[in-house]
Amino acid sequence: MNSYKQLSYRYLKANRKRTLFTLLGIVLSVALIATIGSFMKGAQQAQLENAYKRNGGSFHAVIQPYTDDVLNKISHNPKLSAYGRMSQKNNKAVNTVKLALYEADRQALEFLKYGIKEGNAPLGSDEAAVEEWVLPYLKEGLFLGETFQFNGKTYRLSGILENADFSQEKKVGRVLTYGEQFSSGEGSILLQLNPKYNLDETLAELKAIVGNGKVNVPDQVLTLLKPSRNDSLYVMLMIVVGIVVVSTIVVIYNAFQISIVDRMRQFGMLRSIGATKKQIRGIVFRETTLMSAIGIPIGLALCLLAIAVMNAVLKHQLADANMLFSLDWKILLFSVLISLASIFLSGFIPAIMAGRISPLLAISSRLAITKEKVQRSNRSKSFRKPRSFVLSLAMKNVKRSPVRYAATILSIIISCVLFITFTYLLNLQLMERMESPSSDLAVTFANTSQLQHREEIIQQLKLTPNISETKIKYSENPFWLEVPKGKPNYGLTRAIDAANADGAFIARLNITIFDDETMKKTAEVLKGRFDFEQSQRDNGVILIAGEGSNGTFRQFAAGESLRIQLNDESTTRFGEGTVHTVKVAALMDAEEYTKYFYESNYESILMSRSVAEKLLVEKLMPSAVNVELADETKHAETAAAIRTMDSSLTVFDHIDRNNKIKSSDLLTKVLVNGFTIVISLIGSVNIMNTLTVSIINRRKELAALKSIGMSQRDLKSMIRFEGLIYGFFGSLQGIVYGVVLSYILFTLAAENNDALKWQPPYMSCMIAFIASLAICYLSTLLPLRTISRDNVVEALREE
Repeated sequence: MNSYKQLSYRYLKANRKRTLFTLLGIVLSVALIATIGSFMKGAQQAQLENAYKRNGGSFHAVIQPYTDDVLNKISHNPKLSAYGRMSQKNNKAVNTVKLALYEADRQALEFLKYGIKEGNAPLGSDEAAVEEWVLPYLKEGLFLGETFQFNGKTYRLSGILENADFSQEKKVGRVLTYGEQFSSGEGSILLQLNPKYNLDETLAELKAIVGNGKVNVPDQVLTLLKPSRNDSLYVMLMIVVGIVVVSTIVVIYNAFQISIVDRMRQFGMLRSIGATKKQIRGIVFRETTLMSAIGIPIGLALCLLAIAVMNAVLKHQLADANMLFSLDWKILLFSVLISLASIFLSGFIPAIMAGRISPLLAISSRLAITKEKVQRSNRSKSFRKPRSFVLSLAMKNVKRSPVRYAATILSIIISCVLFITFTYLLNLQLMERMESPSSDLAVTFANTSQLQHREEIIQQLKLTPNISETKIKYSENPFWLEVPKGKPNYGLTRAIDAANADGAFIARLNITIFDDETMKKTAEVLKGRFDFEQSQRDNGVILIAGEGSNGTFRQFAAGESLRIQLNDESTTRFGEGTVHTVKVAALMDAEEYTKYFYESNYESILMSRSVAEKLLVEKLMPSAVNVELADETKHAETAAAIRTMDSSLTVFDHIDRNNKIKSSDLLTKVLVNGFTIVISLIGSVNIMNTLTVSIINRRKELAALKSIGMSQRDLKSMIRFEGLIYGFFGSLQGIVYGVVLSYILFTLAAENNDALKWQPPYMSCMIAFIASLAICYLSTLLPLRTISRDNVVEALREE
């Protein structure tokens, strides 16, 4: 009877709401799987590009020195994608700085384009790309396309290179130009490896070719080129995809189970008129095929649309959005295969069940998909006998069928685990990518400069146009801190005495000192937790005691007194010199400390200049000045003006780096929020489908309760209580499993990043708990509307 297959299409069309509900789950699951793959691919490519930018180029290895024989073997080696040569010429003094001329051939310039901020790589020997910070030294108001003189030759400025800290510190700027004539063994060879060949074998072969030469491969580039070196990355990916696939199977399985429950009577009638088990299974599998044919293309289209929109928005909003989604047909094909396998696996069990339905039992509707068994509960009387009769009945209904309870709870557990682990994984990605910003400019003094000269420079900085704020840091002073007996030492690892004569722990730390004006403004950051004037009277200090500092000083509280001693050459033990008593004026979170002071040394005590001079030494020597600008677009001009004050000053321009950090952080947060929304939708669909199955399965039971006098209000309350009970117990178990999986993901990520610290996902757990209760409650409303319209007599007759 070939016409049986047409029933699948008719049923899907007649039950549009349920069909759309199931399609929504399929579409979201397919889109999520495809988007995850695109995200992982894009993240890997972005990390590789970031590594290229940090290295100044897209080369994978550098060989130096080399011989003509080595060059000849490299040029004919198929395991290398490309190679180029670059040579550094002599340094040339220009005004108060030096410039180093680099000549590179065409392929080397192609590698080095990642280090170009604006413009293009030089096309000829009469063009050059120059670091931004040295532009004012070459020519005032020098712009792209204009010419400048250097080393007796005229160059056209084709590009602007990214500012490098090492060049600013050494005061040797870089000038990059095209060159094609290299003497034997001159400079270095830049290589790009062929990804088609085994990376380890290629590197081993290179080392054999070079012999006494050196093959330098950055570790980060090496890891990104061959992710299989990092097994933890694959384990993390398998965990994530596994969770999504299981969630997809549960969502679709519940949707098809609803369909079977609703049509048991129809299947029985079909069997009674001659339909075989195979034909009944064919009806269900045809529905699965139709759902796949519709849902998978829409899911892929949604994924492609999301990628296109996200990339367009990020490119428009962020100047350096390099962590974009990467489109790969292999990822899309893998997503289709995973989705098809999940969908057909989800429909397999309902199809087998539908084929086994007895015609007589199904027509009389005395068959259920699962057979319930009443079991005695061993729980306490307080749990079994709540005050509310409706609540008591709801609890008994939940406990009455372990199979139904397990199926419903499993759905909620998977949804909670999916939400918690995904949000933790994405936040873990955010933590790994998070970098601490620096001040707009940083000025450091030469070791030979005197105190009076440094103070004069600081006064000039304060009067310089476009400088809005200066934070003066003084030379750090090592000291000893006494941790009283009975107090844990936590992160204070640099001990000089595990315990002195009094049983106290003595730790070696540093005192970080800033000017009084900067410390006064700290009160705004701490929002009333710090009184500067009182701290001056009490010899107050600030301790860093947040999560980022690994809780180094969390054993102390504001108002406590500390005993410290300056660690100088005249003393070898605590107590031999002058011991000072200071008071803990406030505790500062590590994030606040890093953002305001641009410091990352959490094993340090923060002190004002006045208190430091009173306790430690009479006069402190300024070591650096962090400068904030009023107009960031004029950072190059301001930095050049500072350098003209004194040639011995070292000026670091951090504007470009800070902008990249802000763009990267904003991008990651957008991705985290976007994935969280999709995950929440999938979890909601999952829970709603599961509870709908549970309620529809019990239409006769609910009609019987109404027939013996239960009011419609009590019936609705009972079902709502059941939903809340499922949500309560399911979310608690889901939170436990979610935290465990999150910790596993953390341990895998921590293998490659020692700076990561375990932080339980408290917020995600709280959201999962509240959302589960809310979704379970709302999920009961839709089937209740259907049941409230049921005729009691007709419902009882169906059974």
